[in-house]
Amino acid sequence: MKAAERRRAPLWFLYPIGLATAVSVLYLFTLYPGTGGETDSAKWQFIGKVFGVPHTTGYPLYILVNHVFSLLPIGTLAWRINFMSAFFAVLAVVLLQRILRGLLNSELLALGGALVLAVTQMFWTFAVVAGVYSLNAFFICLVMYLLFKWADGRRARLSGARGGRGYLYAACFAYALSLGNHVTMITMLPALVVFALAMDWRAVLSFETLFLCGLFALIAASLYVLLFVETALPSPYLEHRIRTFNDLWQLLTAEGFRQRIFEGGIKVFALHLRDLYVPDASAQFMPLGLAFAAGGLFLFAQKHGRKLLFILVFLCANLFMALNYSVNPQQLGYQFIPSYVLLALFIGFLPAAPDVVAPRADRAARWILSSALLLVLVGLAAVLAVNNIQPLEEKRQKMAVIDKLVNDAIDALPANGVLLANSYNDSMILMYKMLGEERGSAKRWRVLHDADWKITRVDPERPAAVEEVCNRDVVERLMRGEDVDWSPLVTHKGEPAKHEVYFWGIDQPLLDEAGFEYERVHLPGDGTGEDCYGGGPVGLFRITGPAAKPPGG
Repeated sequence: MKAAERRRAPLWFLYPIGLATAVSVLYLFTLYPGTGGETDSAKWQFIGKVFGVPHTTGYPLYILVNHVFSLLPIGTLAWRINFMSAFFAVLAVVLLQRILRGLLNSELLALGGALVLAVTQMFWTFAVVAGVYSLNAFFICLVMYLLFKWADGRRARLSGARGGRGYLYAACFAYALSLGNHVTMITMLPALVVFALAMDWRAVLSFETLFLCGLFALIAASLYVLLFVETALPSPYLEHRIRTFNDLWQLLTAEGFRQRIFEGGIKVFALHLRDLYVPDASAQFMPLGLAFAAGGLFLFAQKHGRKLLFILVFLCANLFMALNYSVNPQQLGYQFIPSYVLLALFIGFLPAAPDVVAPRADRAARWILSSALLLVLVGLAAVLAVNNIQPLEEKRQKMAVIDKLVNDAIDALPANGVLLANSYNDSMILMYKMLGEERGSAKRWRVLHDADWKITRVDPERPAAVEEVCNRDVVERLMRGEDVDWSPLVTHKGEPAKHEVYFWGIDQPLLDEAGFEYERVHLPGDGTGEDCYGGGPVGLFRITGPAAKPPGG
């Protein structure tokens, strides 16, 4: 090593540390302070504390890590789990910088792509609120980093140094663990196998490698034993009861919506790619960023063909699965985050253009041009940050209002009161308050999940016009003190079954249509007026009894 390189080497850590510090400040500044936020966020904010069983596919590793973060002696429970997302998002960004450093052979130039990823709207959103996506992005970057380090040490392996396989084994172990967080990581398996065989098939097919991979697979599978334990205890929250291996298989294979996967085949995939993914990716990176990604892909192909093979196989498999769901298009956006990590990698490779296109040009000229391209990427990241910070701040303010509303509604409940959750999000936020914060626990109040007191009605003449209506029988039995299905809330024998029943929400016609008599319970509001939260009125209604004659009776 030259003297100048020896002097610079000890300072390499300043780049990832500086990057981690800057991104951490950004995420902590925009971190959601309380419960709720995005899709299942409220559920993730309490599920680790109570060791519950969530929806498909169980997420046992996430539950374990979530529980560890729930023990931190700072902030509310929701804040701690939101912080967990920020923690792993920062690690993912730093790992992307390390990957780019290996590709570009420059600590400084490797910063551009990492900064762009950090401030894209979808990645940033799930970096500041509870969810499985930041941990998933971390594992994607970790496996890539370890695999590429192994590939870069190929000379050591060819010379007979056994230590060269260490990165391969570490990559396989990290990959096995990742399946305990998000089973869609299965889409990385073809890429991992193809890349490893292309690099060194003898090392991959050796007894030592195959034995260790089998051991890692058993470790990953053992994580799912936790679901049996949670069911047996039982946890106070069980969306699924895992008592047999058939129960586990149904959970892992998403039996509830399995028919929606690959339902439309190639046609649905192509339509979603054109109408959903491309516009969404353009919104994440701006059209200029997508142009940079295309340019980076071209440059990457010239210099790192085998690594590109890994990325493209993973990208295609991941998108094929993500775009083959026949569900609400809004539910697909979260599945695109792995592909955005890869697009950011291509964007970050752009500063390599001078070395790839004109490797014999003057070194100083190439460095100046690479630095200029880095500045362009930093500018792109700055524009994305400015565009995305205001919507995030508005969401934070909205969630603070909702948090106050829920607290006020719970405080207004009597002992043994029950709240009929009006929607899935309401259900999860109320479950968080009851199980996570244990707010009002002395009152022994409960939540009835929206799916447990509503029924779906389909108009035969308009099959697409599906609406939810009140299941009058369930609410009447609840008011009489008879047993009802509290699923997924686990109840115990001996607890009082009779409750005063309350409905919180703006869909008051649900009660009118079902023929219930009710009275408004006034709430203090958020300072803009009684019963007003977020600029509009919200009702809390106590159901006093059924009308003498139900509608249509």
